[in-house]
Amino acid sequence: MIRVENSDLHTHTSYSDGRGNLEENVRAAEAAQLDAIAIADHLFPPDHPRFGDRERLRARLEEVAQVRAWAGLRVIMAVEATATDVEGTLSVSEADLEGLELCLVDVSWITAGLAVSAPADPDRQLAGAFQLYNRLAAHDWVDVVAHPFT
Repeated sequence: MIRVENSDLHTHTSYSDGRGNLEENVRAAEAAQLDAIAIADHLFPPDHPRFGDRERLRARLEEVAQVRAWAGLRVIMAVEATATDVEGTLSVSEADLEGLELCLVDVSWITAGLAVSAPADPDRQLAGAFQLYNRLAAHDWVDVVAHPFT
């Protein structure tokens, strides 16, 4: 378990949908006098055209290793995966998580049964959401449920 009190454990870079690059994020965290920052860019299923490239993820691991050499704070390599359905299927595999320290998981616009193909009955939709969040909370790979109220 990661325990760092003065930190931001949910940042994105221009690798996914953030504005700054890795160095800019780390420099901003240093300027804010944080003790740690997690680089948690999105990782959708491998066939997704926008954030599915596993080779880019591996390259990002190398970049983070280089930044750690000069950074004045702890740089945590993380990922923000997505629950792809209400059963709790994740957009990442165990191999994808190799070398990562933290796995955030969100419920997003690609989550089947909630954002896609949601039941018309609000009670069934709410039951699906509770089922999903319970499964994510119990999942061994999930460290953080990212923005759970969106």
